[in-house]
Amino acid sequence: MPLSNITETGGAEPESRVIEGRRGRGRVLSAEDRSSADQLARRLQSELRDLLELLPEAQRRASALSRVLGVDRATCQRIVQAAARQEADAHTLVALPGVMGLRLFLDAMEGRELGALGVERLAGARAAVDRFDGLLDGLHVSQRGLRALLASPVGPGHEDGRCPGDDPGQRATLYRTAAGIVGRWSAADIHASIIRPGQADSSTTDWVRLRALVGHSWREPSMPLELGGTASLQDKEQSPPFRTLDGRPASGASPGTLVSDFCTTPLPRVVTRVSGSRAVNVIDTEGRRGPADIVTAVRAGKPDPHPATLSPPIGEVWSLQNIPAAKLVFDVFLHLDLARRCMPSLEMHLWMPDVSRHAAARWSTRLPGGPRLTLLGAGLGHIETPGYARYGSLVHEVLDRLGWSASEFVGFRCEVEYPIWRAGYCMLFDFSTHGAEERE
Repeated sequence: MPLSNITETGGAEPESRVIEGRRGRGRVLSAEDRSSADQLARRLQSELRDLLELLPEAQRRASALSRVLGVDRATCQRIVQAAARQEADAHTLVALPGVMGLRLFLDAMEGRELGALGVERLAGARAAVDRFDGLLDGLHVSQRGLRALLASPVGPGHEDGRCPGDDPGQRATLYRTAAGIVGRWSAADIHASIIRPGQADSSTTDWVRLRALVGHSWREPSMPLELGGTASLQDKEQSPPFRTLDGRPASGASPGTLVSDFCTTPLPRVVTRVSGSRAVNVIDTEGRRGPADIVTAVRAGKPDPHPATLSPPIGEVWSLQNIPAAKLVFDVFLHLDLARRCMPSLEMHLWMPDVSRHAAARWSTRLPGGPRLTLLGAGLGHIETPGYARYGSLVHEVLDRLGWSASEFVGFRCEVEYPIWRAGYCMLFDFSTHGAEERE
């Protein structure tokens, strides 16, 4: 968020004084300090959100919260606004009340009847506030001084602001090591989701997912090749959760999940195993050696709820890097009616058992740094990528088979050299009303 949009946190202390601190006037944040502040902001926002959710919905607005808790309204408003932000970063720390204000708020919340879950969430929030206090103490600044530091350039030796984990050399080393352990690797891993509003019901969406392992190679022994997916927002009782492009259920022997014109021949054998809302394609490539191109596509077994109807109203699309790859191309193509209503963002997480659960608090799994989200524009005229020469033809082939018009979609891309193995790259599409100002 631009500094001009951050609410002043009060206090008459001159900024020049707090910048000096004990380390000298004009000091700046290092890239590591900035990354730590970003991570702390995500944790603090998540803890405050969880705590506010324990109150009746009517008490979560700043004015009502102030009356119920007996806490200054400005303090409550800053907390409510920060909790409502789509994305938290270091600037969130200076938009929040100060450490003392946060502790007064938590003391007031402790006086409410919140049950065992409230005790747990209060403990988490207090720990986060203590970390905030420790961050300021370690930087030798006040909250106002932190605001000034955030307006300064990145410190010497980190001119590009890059986190150590963003170093492509480190990621390349991880790729080679993981390929050696798994026994499989790909020149490129392509993930694409195409999403449009439901045709019969505007409160739903329909989608198709593409997954292509380009230049996929293996040695013996190697781990079995499985490509899975979860229809996490659909009824868990539904079976199967996916269909092939021609509308057949994706279950058991399912050669229809292959986009055969884009696969290396002879075609592999595909068996789909279904468990609740999850389906896994077991792919056998007996009698051949790589490299090979393996391209699959599936449709939703039935429409998903529209993200705007969810709580919170956020759509999530994931790409799990379970197979080492030299390049990741992760795209989401939204129908224009969806794209114009949402705000996109990108996160990168260490994959944990429930990290993809909708709206889960994931500050503790989020990896520092990460790639940027790129807007490809409308009409899909600029979706080509060096990672896969046939990619544009593949997407248009799938759209043609579905009878969907490419001109109705806009693309968003995450493209990474040597994506982090066992990381989950997540695109989020926030359909809530942006801006945390109260309307009373």
